[in-house]
Amino acid sequence: MRLSQLSSNKTDHDALALLSQHMYAKHRNIFIGIGTVIVTGLTTFVILRNYTYNHRDRLVKIRREIQDVTPGSNSVFEAYHQKLKKRQAEQELRQKQELPKN
Repeated sequence: MRLSQLSSNKTDHDALALLSQHMYAKHRNIFIGIGTVIVTGLTTFVILRNYTYNHRDRLVKIRREIQDVTPGSNSVFEAYHQKLKKRQAEQELRQKQELPKN
């Protein structure tokens, strides 16, 4: 009785191993796809987190400028570009003033 139980357990184990190998072979592409999606997602998350961490001072400056929009302006985007044009004009004026000095 003991020998039959041993051989029965062994065949069950072999059948289980065969079944798991078959399932892996059948769904290998799905496992590879899921793994690829997970790795890509984690990589993208880390890259974006590092980018925002390294450029946070510039992003904060833009956010402050956007929040300082005067009421009645058409859009935040338009107000930001007006401030950008104003800043560029000031830089050009400073450069023109520095040229005669040199």
